[in-house]
Amino acid sequence: MKIINGLTEDIDVKDVSFVALTVETGGVLWTGDKKLYKGLKERGFDEVVNLNDLEEIL
Repeated sequence: MKIINGLTEDIDVKDVSFVALTVETGGVLWTGDKKLYKGLKERGFDEVVNLNDLEEIL
């Protein structure tokens, strides 16, 4: 949990559960939180998408 907490501690520690669930299930986190999205991407966490990403995929 320390690694996951480290991903969110400088962004928003309240989001740690969402990131942990994403990692545990091998899923992708869909978020509208720009700060969370940008922060996770900067840390190399690529299992996160926003609406723009989904529009490009479709």
